[in-house]
Amino acid sequence: MNEQVLMGQISNHIVKGKFVTHMPPKTTSEKVPADLSELIQLSMDKEVPPPLVSEVALDKAMDDTIKRYKTGEFLLPDLIIRAAYTGKSRETLADFADDAESLVKGTVVLATIDGKDYTHWDEMVDIILKGLGYKIINLGDELSANDILQSVNKKMPDILWLNIPSTSIPEFNVKPSTTLESEIKQVTDNISAAGLRDKISIMVGGIDGVCSNLSPVEEFDADFCCGNAIETISYLRKIAFSTN
Repeated sequence: MNEQVLMGQISNHIVKGKFVTHMPPKTTSEKVPADLSELIQLSMDKEVPPPLVSEVALDKAMDDTIKRYKTGEFLLPDLIIRAAYTGKSRETLADFADDAESLVKGTVVLATIDGKDYTHWDEMVDIILKGLGYKIINLGDELSANDILQSVNKKMPDILWLNIPSTSIPEFNVKPSTTLESEIKQVTDNISAAGLRDKISIMVGGIDGVCSNLSPVEEFDADFCCGNAIETISYLRKIAFSTN
């Protein structure tokens, strides 16, 4: 089996769901399914460089999965489980790489600036980001602008994601858009004053309907406002694969 065929098999294995059909358990000990693991091991036995497996086979698996999700062929659970096993495959590859950090597409700091948030959405975000090849640092919620600045200064992420809870569920007590914009502007002003603005991308948004209530991103110095899950995933995918 040549290298090209093997890369295609790994990608197709993930996209076509050739593994257990249940969601992976929420445990760090969960491994890549045996049959997928065997294909990855075979690629290592054939001395295929781990970065090549990551960029050719795994990036293609996520690319195809996202396209099928956007067209409606895949539902969110289909996307999540494929992203989960793509992320697990990346972790397996890292064990073989001379420089595991070379397989990471970038680092994302996630900060929720408006109190309560979807716990399950944070988990889905984590899975999707790892599937795309990102490392995620979740700061939690109810953070001050200074808290976020200190974390950005310490972690120096590629992306700062200012997460906002859904506007469609009243019990989350989402603040008026003017208050949100003021808080977002305070964060970006602090980052600019610290000389860090040109070094990171800033995303704003949540799972649905948030951006429709906000002014254009230019007014609070963000790079992108994600109004729903598809926009969020598409933007992250664009950045992750921009060098490929």
